[in-house]
Amino acid sequence: VVWAHDPDATDWAGFESSEHWYESTHTDVTVVERMVSNSVLALTGEHTLANAWDALFRYSNQQQGKGNQGYQPGEKIVIKLNLTTSNGRQVDPATHEKGEAYLNRGDNSPQMVLALLRQLVHDAGIAQTNISIGDPTTLIPNHYWDFFFFLFPDVVYLDNVGGSGRT
Repeated sequence: VVWAHDPDATDWAGFESSEHWYESTHTDVTVVERMVSNSVLALTGEHTLANAWDALFRYSNQQQGKGNQGYQPGEKIVIKLNLTTSNGRQVDPATHEKGEAYLNRGDNSPQMVLALLRQLVHDAGIAQTNISIGDPTTLIPNHYWDFFFFLFPDVVYLDNVGGSGRT
């Protein structure tokens, strides 16, 4: 387990604010990416992200009895988001718009997920088509979808309704 903290990551005015914590004006993606990078490097003791991700995949494969091998092209990666405030009562299943009353309730930081996707694709060398991300018990609201899809259109986005580019 690695813990990361940087007070410069956010500057949100709070739950009652009309601004939303996940907006790029309130969560600095550069700071979040640095935190994620530093965490992966600290966890593995490696000096580059490519080596760190290779070490993580090797460790995982060894734990599963697959030997000392890194990620193999074509293997699938599934990332389960914890979108606990994005179910069918909070997000319109037809439009994937999250209700105003729920926008400031916490889910995963889209900036953190973006940092993870960037590392998996650019540093670990995993094809977007081999990455699935989402929460099969909830929906991926548009404010998340729009954040990820623009940069990673070939990732498979999973939610429990599908449609609008989601599986």
